[in-house]
This record gives sequence, structure tokens and C-alpha cells, in this order.
Amino acid sequence: MRILILSLFVITTLFKISAIEIEANSKAKSPENRSYKIEIKRGNSDWEKLQSHDAIAYWGTIHMSFAKFEDTFANPVKVRITKRSGRFQSVGIRPLSKNITSEKINDNTTEFVLKSPTKISIEFDGDRYNNIFLFAGKEETDIPNKDDENVLWYGAGVHNVGKIILKSNQTLYVHPDALIYGHVYANEATNIKIKGSGIIDGSQENMDFTLPRNSQLLMINCKNVEVKDVMFRNSPTWNIVTVGCDNIHFDGIKQIGSNANSDGFDIVSSSNILIENTFQRNKDDNISIKAIDLKVNSVLDGLRADTIQHLNVKESHDILMRGCSLWADEAHNMLIGPEVNGTKVYNIKFEDIDVLENNQNDDVYPGTMAVMIADKGTYSDIHWKNIRIEDITSGQIISLTYQNAYAVLGYGSKLKNVIFENISYNGFNASPSRILGMNKWQNIENVIIKNYKINGGLVKDNHSGNIKLNEWVKNIKFSK
Repeated sequence: MRILILSLFVITTLFKISAIEIEANSKAKSPENRSYKIEIKRGNSDWEKLQSHDAIAYWGTIHMSFAKFEDTFANPVKVRITKRSGRFQSVGIRPLSKNITSEKINDNTTEFVLKSPTKISIEFDGDRYNNIFLFAGKEETDIPNKDDENVLWYGAGVHNVGKIILKSNQTLYVHPDALIYGHVYANEATNIKIKGSGIIDGSQENMDFTLPRNSQLLMINCKNVEVKDVMFRNSPTWNIVTVGCDNIHFDGIKQIGSNANSDGFDIVSSSNILIENTFQRNKDDNISIKAIDLKVNSVLDGLRADTIQHLNVKESHDILMRGCSLWADEAHNMLIGPEVNGTKVYNIKFEDIDVLENNQNDDVYPGTMAVMIADKGTYSDIHWKNIRIEDITSGQIISLTYQNAYAVLGYGSKLKNVIFENISYNGFNASPSRILGMNKWQNIENVIIKNYKINGGLVKDNHSGNIKLNEWVKNIKFSK
């Protein structure tokens, strides 16, 4: 049976045949985490137990739980969570901007109500490491047709597939109850889709960070792509990567990763990228925007398993991330740089973002909002708007600094035209932010900080904002 299924898969990727559901080829079960019992109640129906999935976090040292379900939300859905061992005093549900409150039923159980689709973290007594992620999605209506010759339809169950190659005009569908061990690759493909709320897991791949590793989704020189609702777990390296791509839309993606260099998104030499409604817990950067010049470098640190032959897009520009919840166990939440190979990165916008965690406080890699001005790159027209930062474990809120890490060409050339608008930080653990030029040529120009509040107080200057500046920062303005 396994040989037959694998044969069908290979043929489907190479030739146009009548598609069928690709059945599970493993008797293994999806890994469970038994720390919590998670139940939902839809209207007047009985309580329904959800699978408590297991995920590895924070350098592989923590096993956390997540659950997911879909509903029309025509009526509110009640959620009940029971802690199987130990008692708790309090429950926090984040992002706090969701304004979801819970009711303590007893020393082991809490309940709360969801009125619409959402993605949240439930934390007992402030414990961010033994927490639960709950992904409540809208019931799918636009499900691809199994009989469409261009559809790879992975049904419920466990699939050991290795590498899935997508060609132009193909759709990969991951059933909500499907678990795929493997990774997805597309090169020079147009009009492709990846859909479904199932799980793509990288834990069966090489996880040794001293050796080449595969991204869970790598797209090279692709155009007109939609990736929606998929859960990515245990990425060996950079999780989702675009190189030389144009017009890519990511919507509703979920990620939990713990391995070294397992960034959430690496947008490399790509344009017209929209990332929205994601919920990410990554060991490394939640997103890093980069660029590559093949005359300088054809192998990137996170893509050592793949050599880039040519680029349809060289500079990274017109990139928007919005409506996302970001949790970085280390490094940055939103990073531009450092690898740009002497090119330009511009027209970058982050909007309506909740930062749930950051835990990096050094001179090179800190910052919930950061630009590493490196690699002889020119960085310009960057806008952060409506960013809500909850109390982080450690680190800096803003970091705009010249660096030469991961930069074959050394320090950057220029940063200009940066706006921070409607930024809030509520907490006490952050270290001073830094906006630092390097000299009169490699400086920072035109920075606007508008309506930045720390614990409700308006930042009127660098002192009230706990921001370090130097003489190589030109034309910085603070306003309401």
C-alpha cells in the first residue's frame, strides 16, 4: 500500500491525472500532550474533547500543548480547560487585546467563551512555557475538489512523504485531521495554493543545525501564490521562505518552532508580499526581511541545502505584515536585515501586531522592532503602526543599529525614513532602546516617533522613551 501511495504522489506531481485523496501511509498517531484536557461546547451540544497536540519549543527543552477546531461561530463556543496535575490560582489569555476573560470553575479547571475565530495563548499562573495555544478557525467552505487533476489532497491521518514538489496551477490541500511529515518546495511556479488547517511537521527531517536542513516551505521565483490556514510545527531551519518571489499572500498561518535558525518567515529578494492573521512562536526571528545578490552570494545561512541559480526579483520591497501575534523565544519579532548583499530594502510596513514575548538582550540581535543595518545595504521607508507590546522577558523595544553579523559585505550603507506610530509597551522588563548611527556617512535619517506610550505615558523625547541616541541620528521627531 505504501509503495502504491508514493507512486501515485510522484505521478501526480509530474503528470496531469485524475486526482484522488492521498490516504495516510503510516499507522502512527499524531503526538499528544497530556498536560491538559481541552473541551469545547457548541451551543446546546455535549462537551466535545479536542486533541491536545504536542509541540516542542525553546531549543527543544519544552513540550507545550496546542489544540485547534473549526466552527461557523453562528453561536458562541464555550471552552473548558482542565489542568491534569497541580492547581492554579490565575489564568491569563493573550493577546490581551482580545479581551477574553475566563471563569475559574475549580482549582484545576477554567472556562471561557469565544464569539469569533481567534488564536490565543492560555497561561496558568503566568507560566509562558507550559502554556496552551488554541486555534479556533472559521469552518472551511472553499475546500478543493478531490477530483481536480491539479489538486494534491491529503486526507486525515499521518503521512510520511518527505518532499512535496508543487508545479504551476497546483493546489496542496491539508485536511484538518492530516499530519504531514515532510516539506514543500516550489521553483518557478505560478498560481499555486496551499490550503487547509492540518499540520506540516519537520521533526522527521534532519534537525542538526551544523548540517544543511530543509525549510518547511521554500518557494523560489514563484508568483501569484496563496498559503492559508496551515499549521507548521518543528521546523528544522528557516520555516517559510520566499526567494525571488512576487505577489505572495499568507493568511492564518500558525507556527511553533524550537530549532536553531528556525525563523518564522524569511522574505528574501521578494516583492508584493502580504502576511496576515498569523500566530507564531519561533525560536528565532518571527520575520526577517532580506535580499541576495548572486554575484555576492548564492547560499544563505538558513538555506544551506539549496543553491539559488537566478532571481526573478532582486530587491525586497512592498511587504506588509498585519493582524499577527508574534512570540520570539530569542532574537527579533520584526527584523529587517541583516543579509542584503549590497542591495536595497524599502517600503516595508508592519500594522496591527501583538508582541507576546521577546527574550534577547545583547548588542547585536535584540529588538521587537529592529533594523540591522548591514551588508552594504540601503534600508528606507519602513513603517510600524498600531503595535502592541506586552511585557517581555527581556530585550529592547526598538533597535536601529549598524551591524556586520551575517553580512559578507560588512556594515550597512544607510537607513532613512522610519516611522513608529501608535506604539504601546506595557511592562517593566525592557532594556533601553537604541537608535544609533555609525558615522557621518553611515547615519540614520528622518525618524518619526508618533504616539508611543509606555505604560500609558506618552513618549515626548528619547529620555521618556528610554531610547539611546547618538550624534549620527539626523532629524528625529517625537509627537502625539
